[in-house]
Amino acid sequence: MHNHTGKHSAGIVIAATLFVLALLLALVLLSIRGGQRNVIQLPEDLGAVDGELPLSDVEEPFLQLDTDNVQMALGTLSRSTAYHQVLSVSTLWDQEVATQTVQLWRSGSCLRAQLSVGSDTKHLLTDGTTVWIWYGTDGAVRSLILDETVSFDDLLGIPTYETLLALPESQILDAGFVTFDESQPYDCLYIAVQEGEQEARYWVDVNAQLLYRADALEGDTPVYQLRQTSCQLLTPENTSLQEMFQLPDGTKILPSAE
Repeated sequence: MHNHTGKHSAGIVIAATLFVLALLLALVLLSIRGGQRNVIQLPEDLGAVDGELPLSDVEEPFLQLDTDNVQMALGTLSRSTAYHQVLSVSTLWDQEVATQTVQLWRSGSCLRAQLSVGSDTKHLLTDGTTVWIWYGTDGAVRSLILDETVSFDDLLGIPTYETLLALPESQILDAGFVTFDESQPYDCLYIAVQEGEQEARYWVDVNAQLLYRADALEGDTPVYQLRQTSCQLLTPENTSLQEMFQLPDGTKILPSAE
């Protein structure tokens, strides 16, 4: 009887802990969806970006996100499992701008990327274990095996918000909830961090749970900008999505075994 009582008490403690965590997450989402929001108006062009984050003068949400808890909030997110996202990625130096368009398709562990600069296109496709790479319509494909030393994101060369989870808190400069006021509002977690001589800023869409925007600045000068231009959340069974996961010779790529 004594052991049964102990197990019952332990179960109550675990259940109570899970309830508290669920309540905290609900409060975070309510504070995002509530009427009290910080609003950002996107600049119309690259030159309009300055070194400050223009937040409107509104009341603070009742659950404040800050540098102490932003990594915990990011840790509750997980990228959508099926989507088509289009990004515009720009590198800036000496008054020059180099821009590439990045299209990403995902279905489970299968990911396809198409990086385009002018008429030059690079394709990368992975099943979660192997990566296949080819250029343009060239049928020549090379492959490599992914391991802990290199990820698909590393090969793409674009930032991800997941890397922020491992940063020491001392590198976090600012954090908060913001809403981009576009054709539809995008509620985002915002975090600014120090990365060497650069200040990097990230905005993560809490609905799609994907990186929505990123900036890097040296002093007050923008040197890197990433903008989502479109995003469509899909189902893994979507026919048009499945057609993206094949090699130039028509070989279909299936998700790797877990």
